Amino acid sequence: MKKKNVLVVLILSFVVVVALGVKYYFDKKNESKENTIIENTVAENINTNNTVSNTTAENENKVEENTIKIEEKSTKSEKETKSSTSNFVGKEETEESSKENKQETAINLVKKEWGEDNSVYFTVDSQSGNVFNISVRSKATTATLVEYEVNVSSKKVTSK
Repeated sequence: MKKKNVLVVLILSFVVVVALGVKYYFDKKNESKENTIIENTVAENINTNNTVSNTTAENENKVEENTIKIEEKSTKSEKETKSSTSNFVGKEETEESSKENKQETAINLVKKEWGEDNSVYFTVDSQSGNVFNISVRSKATTATLVEYEVNVSSKKVTSK
């Protein structure tokens, strides 16, 4: 009877040790899976953030390139107009250059009011006589940030 009891205790002790070993093994295995999942999630978040940053930077570059292209086209058309005209300056041509000068003056007054900022550009929305409506727009989103009313003759700039 004593041998039986000792044998049962030994078998139970062995089973308990094996069970603890198996539990330890699976706990470590699950922990390494969780670490891998966390590492993968962090890596995916970093990749997503980089993608968003790259996309934002690309969009800003595209807006900037489009602005530059528009400016280049307007400069080319101004040069073509100047080269194709004779020395005679008619009333119509004087009015056009006067209008362009007034627009440039209005934009420059708004730029002065707004301050130095490479993240925006300026558009002429409308004109009524010597009063121009100028918008300050974000290069990243093209959204209107502020609208100004500019009286070119009095050089008065007011935000709407």
